[in-house]
Amino acid sequence: MHTIAARSKNLFLSSWHPFAWIIFAGLLVYARTLFFNFSYLDDNVLILDRIKELRDFSHLGNIFTTDVFHLAGKSASYYRPMLVLSFMLNAFFSSENPFGYHLFNVVAHLFAVCLIFALLLRLGFDRLKSFCLSILFLVHPALVQAVAWIPGRNDSLLTVFILLAFLSFIKYLKEFRLKDLCWHFVFFLCALLTKESAVVFPVLCILYFFLISADEKKRLPVKLIAGWIFCLAAWFFLRTAAVKTSFMIFGTWVKFTLVNSPALLLYLGKAFFPFNLSVLPILQDSSLFFGIAALVLIFMLMRLTPYKDRKGIMFGWLWFLLFLFFAFVRPGSPLAPADFLEHRLYLPMIGLMIVLIQLRPCPTLRYRKTLIALSSGISFLIFLVVNIVYVQNFKDRLSFWRDAVQHSPHAPLAHANLGAMYYLEGKNEAASHEYYKALDLNPRQEMVYSNLGLIFMREGKWQKAEHSFLLEIQLNPSYADAYYNFGLLRYAQKRWDDTYRLMEKTLQLDPHHAGAQEVLARDFMNGRP
Repeated sequence: MHTIAARSKNLFLSSWHPFAWIIFAGLLVYARTLFFNFSYLDDNVLILDRIKELRDFSHLGNIFTTDVFHLAGKSASYYRPMLVLSFMLNAFFSSENPFGYHLFNVVAHLFAVCLIFALLLRLGFDRLKSFCLSILFLVHPALVQAVAWIPGRNDSLLTVFILLAFLSFIKYLKEFRLKDLCWHFVFFLCALLTKESAVVFPVLCILYFFLISADEKKRLPVKLIAGWIFCLAAWFFLRTAAVKTSFMIFGTWVKFTLVNSPALLLYLGKAFFPFNLSVLPILQDSSLFFGIAALVLIFMLMRLTPYKDRKGIMFGWLWFLLFLFFAFVRPGSPLAPADFLEHRLYLPMIGLMIVLIQLRPCPTLRYRKTLIALSSGISFLIFLVVNIVYVQNFKDRLSFWRDAVQHSPHAPLAHANLGAMYYLEGKNEAASHEYYKALDLNPRQEMVYSNLGLIFMREGKWQKAEHSFLLEIQLNPSYADAYYNFGLLRYAQKRWDDTYRLMEKTLQLDPHHAGAQEVLARDFMNGRP
């Protein structure tokens, strides 16, 4: 028996074997996502609408001077150059073929999980527990969106850079080598250029230094503080120049955080009981029962643990809350509720793992390690089944938005985009039905009237189409596609002056709008009308 146990331990846990098992299991679980299509939630805007620009490396510098959605000056502006750079690399090899983009997502996820396992070992945790938790993270259904949805890579990329920066930080505190310090700053800057939530990383490092580090001097090296200030200043300068919008005032942050605070239970529930899943979750259509159950469970585990490393557990909870905080700062209203996409749980989940791995309920129980492996195996099988079923919602745009409407029927965006998918499939009646549902929920829902105008155009009802476009422009004067679609109507009517004016307005709002550029270059620059 001991020989079999020893061989099993060597097979799974010795040397490089855990990393090999992580990669092997991950490829098996997520191989089919390589053949998924685009979902048309952001990926159509970020990739398909920008494919010419992404394939041209002469635009490489532009990714550091513009926001990710080309919406500079609006509240929805995000500065994420590393995400766009990853799309450029994919576009160079794959163009509009989604295979390469999905392959990148899978590889990023596998790399992140390997780094998580390495971090847990570096923090001194048991190898068996670290492996079990890493494997559960690998197949966790609530993290599917970060793998199967192409823009979800933003969180797996962020996690990769944060973990590399943190591992370099820990190594520097131990050996004080300049090389480790430099890599720490490089990876931290990359994390900042990936997603805004990386700004809290220095706080996490400071917490680790004072709560976990064995350094008795407890004096944070000045080089670290200076480097963090330099990285943050460089990022702030680049972001401000590109986005041209100020950060929300403190009162607004507090307001959104308080209003959206129930989402904490939503995310906590999905971390422990990932059965209340949705591709576009909103609070109104989500149950908080699983979150309450998760709180009860973790409280019981802590009560059953006679000895607790309180500082280590506190560090894990602070990791979870710090990185999850930005998920709460989301504007919303009764007519346009905020969404709480599941990929935002990716990096915070590591904090929960740090908490769980330090809990030791019933430490005197016999065969405790066997029970840990058995319970992890059962959890793995449950997670795997849920993962296999849930991931199908990401296979194409119609599956994605049908799931959004099914699980978030009060989300106007879900109905509006499902209508758009039906329109692309040539199903005008079904599209109109979803558009009017969206307007019932939010009479100002962006793009709906414009898309209704396209249906009227397709049916030859030009007067109704004109009315819809004008209404869209009145309600959403900064929506570039409204002017573009109206321009297409004027083009069909051979009203050249109006066409030119509307296409120019489109480019004024969105200088990178490929459709407007094509119309102007094809029909106006050549003097054809």
